Amino acid sequence: MRYFLSVTTARMISAILLTAAMGIFACSALAQSQATAADLSGTVTDPNGAVVSGATITARNSATGITKTVSADSDGHYSLIGLPPGEYEISAEAANFKKVIVSGVRLTVGQAAELTLKLEIGAPSAVVNVSAEDVQLVEPTRSSVTNTIDQQRIENLPINQRDATGFALTLSTVGRDNGRPIGPAPTSGLNIGGQRGRSHPVAQ
Repeated sequence: MRYFLSVTTARMISAILLTAAMGIFACSALAQSQATAADLSGTVTDPNGAVVSGATITARNSATGITKTVSADSDGHYSLIGLPPGEYEISAEAANFKKVIVSGVRLTVGQAAELTLKLEIGAPSAVVNVSAEDVQLVEPTRSSVTNTIDQQRIENLPINQRDATGFALTLSTVGRDNGRPIGPAPTSGLNIGGQRGRSHPVAQ
């Protein structure tokens, strides 16, 4: 028995399939972005702890000079999504408040950190400089340990080989996995966080 679809029905099915494909692609792109970038969010407050809405928050990469700017919402909340890992200078400014600059904020791959920015009452032309060591950068949703090996650390490492394994071994949670391979399952040769090498294969 043959079934025939009307032109309208066929177009509706095509539209549904196209929408689904676009959704899958968007989710995949977002997941990849989160895996290679970092997110920074938080709240802007005044000296009494009340939120400051409409504040302008800017993140400037100290190495590249690239900046990203957002505005705090009505609840004083801001979100800087998809920042390349590195060291940042985070600034916040609003009318009737001094501009605050937090320097030395280091973001790592896959990090989702929160930073509260506290403004002082005063002229916007005045600047308050704060070191990242004096503020609290928290990750409420993460319990794992991560680290980023930047270019300077790579150049200073006493490793004479073109192999990512050597760099991975500089992390405290990584060791060599000398276990025998089982079957055709590939192995990275690394023991990461207690997991065997075949649990996280690395392309050769």
